[in-house]
Amino acid sequence: MPRHFRTLRLDLPAEAKPWNTVRENATKNIHCFLTHAPYLRDILLGKPIRNELFPPGGIIPRPMPSTDTSILDPAQASCAHLVAPLESPPKDFPQDLQTYMGRLRQSCMEEQAFDEQPCFILARADLWELGFKPDIGSPFLRIGDHLRTYLLWDDGGLWEQEKWPVGQDERLDAAWRGSGWLANRIATGDTYPFTGLEEQLDHSLDALVAQEPNNDPEQLHRQLLRILCGYLPKVKPDGERNRTPYPNDPYLDPGAPKPFTGLVALDRFELMLLLDGWLTPWRHKEGWHIQPGSLALLYWAARRMDYAHSGSPEAFISHYDWSAEAWFGGHLNLEQS
Repeated sequence: MPRHFRTLRLDLPAEAKPWNTVRENATKNIHCFLTHAPYLRDILLGKPIRNELFPPGGIIPRPMPSTDTSILDPAQASCAHLVAPLESPPKDFPQDLQTYMGRLRQSCMEEQAFDEQPCFILARADLWELGFKPDIGSPFLRIGDHLRTYLLWDDGGLWEQEKWPVGQDERLDAAWRGSGWLANRIATGDTYPFTGLEEQLDHSLDALVAQEPNNDPEQLHRQLLRILCGYLPKVKPDGERNRTPYPNDPYLDPGAPKPFTGLVALDRFELMLLLDGWLTPWRHKEGWHIQPGSLALLYWAARRMDYAHSGSPEAFISHYDWSAEAWFGGHLNLEQS
């Protein structure tokens, strides 16, 4: 299934463009794209995503430089750096990353740096904290127009109004697959395909948790699952409409897509899920909202947390209230029957 890569400027949240447009029009500056970590290894291994993002004859994706060669070396001008522990042990990655980012900062201080050629970086989520350190002391806050930061994700081909199916069943099928990296992993054929997804999602969650070696893995697993399940809307038990609120805690407001007002409004782990593509942005009316990338992903999280009505996709869909306006850019908006 072909992917539909889109970018969202994190320093200009109102600007979203197709990946090809950004890549082809970049003539200078640093362009850093935060994306799902397994994409980077697949690119390095030459899997189909490599040609989807980098057509032959153009930019060449390579692991981030691990030597002291200049980032501004003309020989590297047509390269995109893949920033993740791809060719070195994970335990060495933080130090390798600091060396790389130090040389990048040094290059930014040079007069007219990146004025004549762009620097492309594709990085996994923890670059935001380990590399940029986006606080008041960050050198990147003093380099003006040099730095562009983006989300890079697969929008599932569903961002255009005319591409959404008309009927309720078709809209549910589209929302089940949704957007984000999971969309390309969901098989076609069944109404709500789920076979094999649990194992893939478990493995991907393990990989995400491994990026935080200083946290207790079991606690972090549950914390990330709770964040995903925080988007669950009200549930309808025993035929009585929406009598019971969010099933984990009756004192919490029921979930729905959340307005996206910038990265600073997100806690650390919600930010982690957004930067790695578990949460994805959707535009609705004049605003941006974030939510789990697909109904299938949210269903998996509810199953893992043993929430009500997670025994089957059909029960999950029929017992929760999906009438909030912003679900999947306003395309779902299903009143319960």
